[in-house]
Amino acid sequence: MRNFLVMLLLALPAIAHADMGDMGSDMPSDVGMDMGSDMASDMAADAAADMASDATPDVSVDADSDVAADADIDAAELFFTFSGTVTLDGAADSGAVDVRVTNADTNRQTYTDVAGAFSFTGLPAATYQVDIGFPGYLSVADTVDLSADISRSYVLTPETTHVVKVDITFENAAPAEVVIDGSRNGLVVHETLPVTGGAATWEPALIEGTWNMNLSATGYQTHQLLVDASKDGRQYNVLMTVQAPRTFDVTSDCGCRSVQANRAMPLSLLVFLFGALVWRRRS
Repeated sequence: MRNFLVMLLLALPAIAHADMGDMGSDMPSDVGMDMGSDMASDMAADAAADMASDATPDVSVDADSDVAADADIDAAELFFTFSGTVTLDGAADSGAVDVRVTNADTNRQTYTDVAGAFSFTGLPAATYQVDIGFPGYLSVADTVDLSADISRSYVLTPETTHVVKVDITFENAAPAEVVIDGSRNGLVVHETLPVTGGAATWEPALIEGTWNMNLSATGYQTHQLLVDASKDGRQYNVLMTVQAPRTFDVTSDCGCRSVQANRAMPLSLLVFLFGALVWRRRS
């Protein structure tokens, strides 16, 4: 018995070593694999969570900013053409009609060709006021919302006219002709009337309104006349007066040079000149 116990005590270290070896061999295979698989699954789950959390805000913010930037660029690069025609009712052609497009940022102007065509290119997308005018015709105003190329047609109708009569007579011998120049709000008239029988008559059809007229003839003072063409049949009688000489000569017997003076010479100056002439003769 004693010998068995001794042998058992001697064998215990070997048995313990063997068991430890078995535990070591078992741990790497079981515990290591379990730990590796757990770590791999945890890393994959964390990576997926990180990607999900990072992707969502980045994509949404970038998408919004990109869309806004693209919208700004597109809006800044939108340019269009506004064109059309203007017809002057009753006129032989429709050229030289004034066409303007304006807004707070734009003020463009052009004129129609003989066919009445006009065109504005490179206009930014916006709302514009359109104003069309021609002397003797009623103006037209329009508004265009330019979000695409637009073409429009307009017709201008003549302003109302009235026939007036101006009878012209002369204070002295009648001239051969009378020249009439008139104006009203950008409209002008220029006409030369022949004088027959010592008088002249002018019967124009004037566009409605008040006209400033100047009548002139050789040897006569220019006569200014306001003509009210608000209705037909208005009559004006004009007497043109002789143009006063601007100078005259006074010559003395002493042979001194002539003195030119205004016709409306003061009496005191005449007395002075007469006295000087008498004093020179006596001396």
